[in-house]
Amino acid sequence: MKKSMFMLGVAAMALASCTQNEVVDSVATSDSNQIGFDAYVGKPTRDVITDDNLQSFIVYGGYNGNLSNVFAGVTVTKSGEGIWTYTGDPQYWVKDKQYYFAAYAPAAVGTPATDNTTHQLTFTDVVADPTMQNDFIYAIQDVPTDPELTQSPGPIQFQFSHKLSMIKVTFDNEIAGHTITIDDYKLYGMLSKGNFDGSNWTATASSEVPQEAPFNKNSFTIEGLQSDNGGEHMVIPQTVDTETTTVTFTATVKDKNGSQVGKKSFTASLAPNWAAGNRYNYVITLSADDFTDGGEGEDDMYPIEIGDPTVDDWNDATWNDSDLTESGVVTE
Repeated sequence: MKKSMFMLGVAAMALASCTQNEVVDSVATSDSNQIGFDAYVGKPTRDVITDDNLQSFIVYGGYNGNLSNVFAGVTVTKSGEGIWTYTGDPQYWVKDKQYYFAAYAPAAVGTPATDNTTHQLTFTDVVADPTMQNDFIYAIQDVPTDPELTQSPGPIQFQFSHKLSMIKVTFDNEIAGHTITIDDYKLYGMLSKGNFDGSNWTATASSEVPQEAPFNKNSFTIEGLQSDNGGEHMVIPQTVDTETTTVTFTATVKDKNGSQVGKKSFTASLAPNWAAGNRYNYVITLSADDFTDGGEGEDDMYPIEIGDPTVDDWNDATWNDSDLTESGVVTE
C-alpha cells in the first residue's frame, strides 16, 4: 500500500482559560505555630489535575539547608473544604530559620531525591508514554521565620505548575457533504522518559515510544467542514532537531449516502519542540486533492464532473410533391 507524505500545520494552542488567580482553598489557622498547607494549580494544560480535583500531594521540607529534616515525602490530603492535613506528627515552626519546601503530584511519578544545594527535588526516569498518562505538577516555596516568631507565618501555599507537555493531532475535513473516518491512528517515536531536576528536563536516551505501542485512538468520523482529534497525550518536554515523531493513519471518505468514494493511508513526521506546561496542536487538513493517485490497493476519489455540453442542429428534411395533398383548389 502506497504511503503519502504531507506537511503538518502546527499551531501552539493557548493555555486553558483557568487563571492563576483561581485559587482556592484556604486553610483555617489557629493561634498555634503548627505548620499547615494550602495549594492551587497554575497554568493547567488539561483537566487532569486542577484546583477542583487536586486531592493530595507529596511534600518535602526543612531548614538549615536541609530539604527533608521536617517533611520527608509526607502525603498532604484534602480532608474538607479548605482543610489540608498531613500524615504523621504535627510539626511546628522554629524561629529565625529559612525554610525550603517542595511538593509534587501524583505520587505515581516516583520517589525523588532531595538536593540540599538547590533546595529542589530531582526525579529520575519520569515516564510519559501510552501506558502511563499521569499529569505531573510541581511547586517550591521558601518561608523565612521571624527571629522572635510572635505569630505563625501562615499556611504554606504552593502554586503548582504542570511539568509535562501535551500534544494532539487535529484533522480538518475540508470536503463538504462528505464524512472522513480516521482509522489506525498512531503517534510514536517521541522520547518517553526523562529526568527532572526541579527546573529543567533531560530526556533519557533510547526511550522512544515504539510503533508497536503508540499513542492511538479508536476509529472516529469527522463530518464535512468539521474537525476532530486523535486525543491529547502527555509527553516529556523535549526539543529534537530531527523529525523523530511519526503520525500514521488511514482516512476513508464517504458521501451523504454512506458510500465510499475514496480511501488512503498517510504518514508524516515532525520534530518535537515541546516546553513544559504547554500543549501543542498539530493540524492536518484533508481535502479532495489528498485522495487522488492513491496507488495500488487504495481507492482514489474521482469527482463527478459535468463536461462541455453540445446541442444538435436542426436537420433539414427532404420532401417531394407527393407529400402534399391538393384539396380545395379554386380554378377559373
